Amino acid sequence: MTPIQKNHPRPASAQRKRTFLGSLDGLLAAISLTLTAPSAFAAALTWDTGSGDGAAITAASGSWNTTAGNLVWNNAGANVIWSQTLINDASNTATFAGADGTTDQYVITLAAQMAAESITFNNSGYKVTGSTLALMPTTTTSGAITVAAGKTATINSAIAYGANAGSSIVSNAGSTLNLGGGASNAQYTFSGAGTVNVTAGTSYSANTGAINVATFNQSGGTFNITPGNAVGYNINSTSQNVAYNLSAGTLSVNGNAITPGVSNAHLGIGNGTG
Repeated sequence: MTPIQKNHPRPASAQRKRTFLGSLDGLLAAISLTLTAPSAFAAALTWDTGSGDGAAITAASGSWNTTAGNLVWNNAGANVIWSQTLINDASNTATFAGADGTTDQYVITLAAQMAAESITFNNSGYKVTGSTLALMPTTTTSGAITVAAGKTATINSAIAYGANAGSSIVSNAGSTLNLGGGASNAQYTFSGAGTVNVTAGTSYSANTGAINVATFNQSGGTFNITPGNAVGYNINSTSQNVAYNLSAGTLSVNGNAITPGVSNAHLGIGNGTG
């Protein structure tokens, strides 16, 4: 005769233990995910002097600072003050939008150094001036400048970048970006089918990168190019002609002491360079 096997119910204490261990595993997994996932605290803020009108963006002059009560930044429909981790470590991106204005109509004044992960101009009429604009997502990286197609913007503040870190400056088709405040050393890449005007300022210095914006006009300031060992700085584009027009100011192309066995430090001009 085959013995009759009985299924004995698991004691309640054992069931509770299994449930607890499952919950603990889930908790540990959540903690691990929190610790390993990248930080996502940065907010995308849009300049808006019309506080209290929801998602509507009002374009006007004003002060860019961290002063309590200066609610000139729109964050998903609610106006907030500007915040930053440090003066060289940004917490937010900055976008300028709203109704188009005439060139330099909306004056944005920095009384102290402001740090942004990037700056984007989606409408015409803005001029950033005063103090220093640090385009630094972290203390060692550089943020981008972007001007939307057909728009005009001016930055007359000095620009601080992460030391010699790559920086992107994009002037899209039909747009104009005026730079008049100079900048710290970075590896500049100018691109887009628009125009960049360097009107003043010193210390635009680069070892690598490229000028492949459609038109680059220098009527003031200083641009220093010292091609790095084993790499070069290029004035070229594979998709369009590049015009570098120097009417005033200084373009300085500096020699580089070549490391033995390395011979590719160069200034390349033309689409076939590299």
